[in-house]
Amino acid sequence: MILDTNALSALVSGDREIRKLLSRAPRLAVTLITLGEFTYGMAGSRKRDELETWLEAFLKGADVLIPSHRNSW
Repeated sequence: MILDTNALSALVSGDREIRKLLSRAPRLAVTLITLGEFTYGMAGSRKRDELETWLEAFLKGADVLIPSHRNSW
C-alpha cells in the first residue's frame, strides 16, 4: 500500500483507523515526494527529534518509491 503525506501523518499521530487498515497491507511504501513533504513538515515541528526517530524506524519496514529516468513510478 502506498501512503500519501496525509496517511503518513495520521499514522504517526496514532490514528486507529489507519493503523487497522495498514495492518492488513502486505507491504508499505511512500513516494519520494511524500517523504520530502513529510520531512519538510518535521523541520518546523516542536517534536522534530521524536518524528525523526519514528520516521527512521518506519522506513526500515517500508519501501521508498523513486521515479525512474522516464518519469514513471
